Amino acid sequence: ASAKDVYLDLKNMAHNSSFFLSKTELDDSTVKSRLRLQGDMFYGRKVQMSMLLHLIQSSALTGNQPLMATIAGYPGTGKSALVNQIKKPLTDLDECFVEGKFDKHARPDAVLASALNSFFGKMLESNEGNKFMTMKWRVCDVIGSVSNNVMFELLPNLQKWIADDVVAIDDPSKCSSPAKCPSVKGIGTSHRLKFMLCRLVGAIACRAHPLVLFLDDLQWADEMTLDIIRMMIADPEIHHFLLIGCYRDNEVNLSHPLTETLKAIKKQGISPVSIKVGPIEKECVNTLLSEALCMPPSLCRPLANVVHNKTGGIMLFVLRFLASLNDDGELWFSMSARRWVYNLEGIKLKGIHDDVVSHMTKHMERLPKTMQMGLKFASCLGPRFGSTVLERTRSDDEFEDSFLESCVELGFLQTFGSDEYIWAHDQIHQAAYDLIPLMKRESFHLLVGSRLFMATKPPEMKHMIFFIVDNMNRGSDLLDDPSHIYELSRLNLEAGEKALSTSAFHSAAKYLLKGLSLLGTDSWKTNYSLTLSLHDAASEALFVTGDYSRLSILVEEPLLNARTFEDKLNLLNNLVRSLTASSEYEVG
Repeated sequence: ASAKDVYLDLKNMAHNSSFFLSKTELDDSTVKSRLRLQGDMFYGRKVQMSMLLHLIQSSALTGNQPLMATIAGYPGTGKSALVNQIKKPLTDLDECFVEGKFDKHARPDAVLASALNSFFGKMLESNEGNKFMTMKWRVCDVIGSVSNNVMFELLPNLQKWIADDVVAIDDPSKCSSPAKCPSVKGIGTSHRLKFMLCRLVGAIACRAHPLVLFLDDLQWADEMTLDIIRMMIADPEIHHFLLIGCYRDNEVNLSHPLTETLKAIKKQGISPVSIKVGPIEKECVNTLLSEALCMPPSLCRPLANVVHNKTGGIMLFVLRFLASLNDDGELWFSMSARRWVYNLEGIKLKGIHDDVVSHMTKHMERLPKTMQMGLKFASCLGPRFGSTVLERTRSDDEFEDSFLESCVELGFLQTFGSDEYIWAHDQIHQAAYDLIPLMKRESFHLLVGSRLFMATKPPEMKHMIFFIVDNMNRGSDLLDDPSHIYELSRLNLEAGEKALSTSAFHSAAKYLLKGLSLLGTDSWKTNYSLTLSLHDAASEALFVTGDYSRLSILVEEPLLNARTFEDKLNLLNNLVRSLTASSEYEVG
């Protein structure tokens, strides 16, 4: 090391004496030479943080109109971590924070509702009812101004929060007893839902409690959610509101729905603030290593240079690569030197995969077989699942009782609430899923869905239906028993009707059309009631989503085979309305 390096190290130690000069505690992890790296480690990004904090202050102090920021970058660069850094300033400013995350394998049209429902769930747990009483009255004004209670079905925690100590709305019984969602009444329901969600956001956000809505992975957002975003940002009745959206710019081209939405927002005279997040610099990697290894920066610099070159500065890749170095014995804690040491020449020669997913999959393949099996089952349950759901997929001792705890310790999963888990990153989720051989994925999904179905009692079915159907559908081509195919078709009807009840219309159409595709050519004779119900519900979903051409084809068969005029009535109603709507669209 040069004299300058020594001087800088001493200066750093003097500035952070409690960190560098404290006695090294040889805890269990250190003795076992286990490197502890937090998944939310954050370095650099000063410019991006400054832009976000400025927007937060503007929305809180001025708040004349809604504000929007988009954060774009390659997967794993730390877009979500950047937003997580603002949570503390938000708390200091008494702001409300609502967050949702899209997933390419999950139902995108349920993300916004789920995020708002989680927010009201936290409000229930906070025991700060008096603090938010004014907000509660504003929300009551919004909910009480409509003659139906579809919002309570969509946001059950909202109903509980209002019913907690408020009964003075249009119909008090709505707040004290479970609400039953009315049947879908067509495209008006979709428009009314968008309007009501905008009104609800406007009721939450105020000068005393500004609102930040964070939506992650917008590249997978559905058109309805994107339209709600456009409506919220252009709504003059919404104040003290900031929407932050993250997306992968390498997956969003000029014709992508998100691009079209951003163009539409700009045409309305609103300019979202664009924030780019790229790889971190070598010096940031060096700082990360210095703090993680409790070593002076000069001793970490050779390792930082190699790590940065091999990972390209992608934050997630950096963390997983360091973990693999520790696992492979290239980075370890020396008991004799009482500090971390590394084999620089061995690390230089170490091969590395082109992307973080392949690297993590190879890393996972070296874990114990029981751990790998647990990761395979968990990866089939989507971005968020409960421990009881995972337990129902297990037979005998396929994975350990401590599996979830181990996943959290290894940084694969994070706890969410009291009994739920989410993947630390969707790239980690993908890596776990890639453990399942491509040729065996259909059979594995069928196995997971079947086990969940067999372990679920009828009263629990409404909470488990999506886990069951999503998996069984992906393995449906392997079914050959007519009774099993019929049962899966019935389950798709149940899933579709539940999706309709929560206004997830695109997802509902997907389930209902899948249920129809499973039926045999003689289903009108052998399973008349199921066949008619699927056609009925599917026609509703297709009408609301505006898929009129498919709807006109769909109704041909039931109009020929339905036994009574009453059985045809709903189908004819949807057909007429679709023809009217499509002709109005063409004229317009």
